[in-house]
Amino acid sequence: MDGGSKRTAEFAERLNKPYLHIQPSSSPSSIRGFLNQHYIVVLNVAGKRE
Repeated sequence: MDGGSKRTAEFAERLNKPYLHIQPSSSPSSIRGFLNQHYIVVLNVAGKRE
């Protein structure tokens, strides 16, 4: 993790908020599991602009 993704993770940790760093190879079921486990209501998506 680097740049903005790293900063986003640091902010989430500081605020005691859950975060998940995913790759294109991440399975949809792992993402769904994260959302269900943490009862996500608002989802902030951060990443490269490319």
